[in-house]
Amino acid sequence: MTPALGRVWLAAAGASLGALYGCGHQPGWLPILALVAGAGMLLRRRAAVRLVGVAAAAFAFGSIGSMARCEPEGVLSVLAARVPACRATGHILEAAGGLGTLAALEWIDCEGFVALTGAGVVVLDGDIAEAGASFSARGWLIPLGTDSFDRARRRLGAHAQLDAVALATRPPGSGPLALAARIRGGLRTATEPLDERSAALMRGLAIGDVAALDEGTIEVFRRSGLSHLLAVSGSNVAIVVASVSSLAARLGLRARLFLSSLALGLFVLIVGPDPSVLRATAMGGIGLAVIAFGARAEPLHALGIAVTVVVLLRPGLVYSVGLHLSVAATAGIVLWTRHLGAGLSWMKPRLLGLALAA
Repeated sequence: MTPALGRVWLAAAGASLGALYGCGHQPGWLPILALVAGAGMLLRRRAAVRLVGVAAAAFAFGSIGSMARCEPEGVLSVLAARVPACRATGHILEAAGGLGTLAALEWIDCEGFVALTGAGVVVLDGDIAEAGASFSARGWLIPLGTDSFDRARRRLGAHAQLDAVALATRPPGSGPLALAARIRGGLRTATEPLDERSAALMRGLAIGDVAALDEGTIEVFRRSGLSHLLAVSGSNVAIVVASVSSLAARLGLRARLFLSSLALGLFVLIVGPDPSVLRATAMGGIGLAVIAFGARAEPLHALGIAVTVVVLLRPGLVYSVGLHLSVAATAGIVLWTRHLGAGLSWMKPRLLGLALAA
């Protein structure tokens, strides 16, 4: 392992440990001490000391970000302890799978309390609407518990649950999220002529939308070891970037990189911020940045940097099995495909051996 690779993965490990620490502790002096100590170590000449400094600084940033996101005693948390009946408006942040839907409150008025603006983030049961959609609701504000289910919700940034008895939503009107919603709607329209199963499968393969896919088909993919095809990841990101770059082939390098970056960001908005999507997008962005500087991206370096970036931006994902599997699968491909491909080089055509190795 080279010193550069060691620094990258120590940073990833430090950020991950910091995220784990921060979400279970009150703000204190440890992150600040780690940051100061790490900064001091980075100024030393000895390589080993600088490596420890990288890990300490990453731990500090990871824990600070995690503490901010997992804030246990926000205004909403205190208000929810009374379980008041409330009216609220806001916008949808993201669907969180079985955990519900995260929504940012713009205004909330609870009986017996002063109305608040920008109070924080709540979670609603079910898949309510697309990201960016606005909503108005009436229901009960409920505190999050200490069980594993509510702890997972808290790690995603939720401060309370809004148990809505009446809910109205409006799709996003303008901006990137509205464009992403129109593209998703366009895909649904384009697949309408197909039979129901084929249309659902097409949407699953293209953007990972398996909501309409029957359990039998999902089970077939799972048993055949191809369930990863229904989860958006690196291959989808590569297709998007390569397609945009090819369409803009007559433009200069900077224009192609700019358009590819825009397409990468829009793709995340279309498919949603799943762990594998964020990991793949971060690696894609690193690859584009490296090309812009005329250098070469080493896959393991890019993977380590991507893990660090994702954990720092979304500390709660350090608990995500999806992120763990995505990172492990990518590392396995990087480390073993070449060796397995060499062992299967006797197969004809050679691409078949490489495909089996991957």
